[in-house]
Amino acid sequence: MKSIYVLGISTLIAANIYFKILNLKLFLSILLMISFLYLILKLRYEFSLFPLLLITKIQRRNFKVLNSMSEIKKVLKLSDKGHVIEELFATPAWHPILSVESTNGTTWETLRKNLLSFIEHIPSKDKLGSIAQEEATNLIKNRVVLDSKQISKSTLKIFLKWLFSKKEKTNQTMTKEASANDFSQNSYIEKNINSNITEDVNSNDEYEFINKFLTEEFLDKMYHSSIEYRKEIAIKGKGCVEKKQYAVDSIVNILKQSKFSNLYDWEKPECYSFIMQPFIISPMINISDIAVSLQNFYSKYDNNEFKNFNSYLDFCLFNEHPFPILERYEAETNTQYFIDLKSLKDHVSLNDGSVLNFGMGIRGCLGRVYAREFINSFFENFIKEEKLFSPKLGHLYSGRDNDNGSFSESVYQIKVLLNVLKEEIKRNIMSYK
Repeated sequence: MKSIYVLGISTLIAANIYFKILNLKLFLSILLMISFLYLILKLRYEFSLFPLLLITKIQRRNFKVLNSMSEIKKVLKLSDKGHVIEELFATPAWHPILSVESTNGTTWETLRKNLLSFIEHIPSKDKLGSIAQEEATNLIKNRVVLDSKQISKSTLKIFLKWLFSKKEKTNQTMTKEASANDFSQNSYIEKNINSNITEDVNSNDEYEFINKFLTEEFLDKMYHSSIEYRKEIAIKGKGCVEKKQYAVDSIVNILKQSKFSNLYDWEKPECYSFIMQPFIISPMINISDIAVSLQNFYSKYDNNEFKNFNSYLDFCLFNEHPFPILERYEAETNTQYFIDLKSLKDHVSLNDGSVLNFGMGIRGCLGRVYAREFINSFFENFIKEEKLFSPKLGHLYSGRDNDNGSFSESVYQIKVLLNVLKEEIKRNIMSYK
């Protein structure tokens, strides 16, 4: 009887230990899974370096994150963005547009060449600034709340009025030729858009052509189209193909009736894309994101910590850049370089780091002078209107952590990442077997 009792007690103790160990394993497994999901879910707001490291290693390339400004400036002189973020994630998301920012090789060279020649035919940056300032003044006068949707619609309206307004005469003839070195620093663009301008238009009818297209219905549809691009570019959902195509078809239709009708074959992606990406969709997406940063740090601007609005803009971009990570590839060393702009501010000063706000080198932002002019002219007075300036209202699919993410967005990102990993394994590993 005693032996049976001892056996029973021993069995209970053993069972208790076993289930404790089982529960411990279960607990550790759940903890590991949660940790992994947390790492992946960081993609909801910005690229985590771990997936980038994984993809780079699958591609049999060296991986390096840069924090030194001297190294960064050297690497940003490279023209090849590599085969990770832009190629695997951004390029498919931009379809049917060929993004000047994302493409590589001969496609990028063609887009660059077309854009460079097109700059000769568009009005000056000062004209863009005056249109933006006038639009902002009218919105403030009419007490229009500047939420995320209104920012995107106003941005589109201003850029279209600028592009399709009647051309000014210039006192300087613009040449088509520019050296690679000039273009690498955008100096060609900056030299030519700042020519002395004399108006050759009647201010009453200079927007006659484009105004007939700028209906509320058109602006609303273009806004919803930009949301589909924004969603897919931010890896937060699959964009509606029909809505994305609507934007392309609409702008091509305008171009074919405009003063630019005979300049290019606007039906070709290599032609409509250098209009769609830098002058239409990118501003509609990025300007509203930047506006959130302008609001986030407004107390610093209001306390006169900055000498002018332009320096305040640099501060906001340095701390909350719309594109968290830059990349370049160096064939000689087979190295994929990444520049984490979010963590960079822990390593460099604002004076040094702000030069990266619109990129550097031959792959820097081609429209940076236009972007600065627009942001300064449109927002400088608007951000002081506390009751009207509400860029966070209705803000969706941010590339950063400044909107409300959802579980479905996280699931979509995991699916996209796993699909990219699968394809890269097939292309770089399975093909060798």
